[in-house]
Amino acid sequence: RPLAAASRLKEILGERSREILSAAVVIPADGSPWRKSLTIATGSRDGVLKGMLVLYHDQFVGCVDEAGPWPSRVQLTIDPSFRAGAVAVPKTYAAGVAIEQRHVGVFEGSSDEKGVLKWLSGETPVETGAYVLTTEDPSKGIPHGLILGRVTGLSTSRGAFPRVEVEPALD
Repeated sequence: RPLAAASRLKEILGERSREILSAAVVIPADGSPWRKSLTIATGSRDGVLKGMLVLYHDQFVGCVDEAGPWPSRVQLTIDPSFRAGAVAVPKTYAAGVAIEQRHVGVFEGSSDEKGVLKWLSGETPVETGAYVLTTEDPSKGIPHGLILGRVTGLSTSRGAFPRVEVEPALD
């Protein structure tokens, strides 16, 4: 299973020169009420740099926010200040339809344990249970196709843009 997961990750990352490091979670939560993070037992002595992506298989956990010599702090995707381009992939996904052809929004963390997909046009088809995937963001080093979570709710009552609740892929 780990070998298959690493192969899938290599497929998503493509030809980019990235080093894959393994890390154990030391502290699974943050004591601060204003941020959502965790601490891993891998640091700058192991090659960890600020801004590195933190993944569990093909699921996007967050980004390294602080890289200490031994431990590092990871900003989770559910942190209120986290943002990434994202799309909701319909459950009725047709193979061969490129992510770039779908309606792109912005995934944001929130103050609770979920995220929100915002800034989608009102015509964007979004289904409960659909996966939410990243779109490519070269400035942050985020590739397209990482799993952020699944759609759990949709609200269209506030203005022209629907608010899509997203449950993270990982607890």
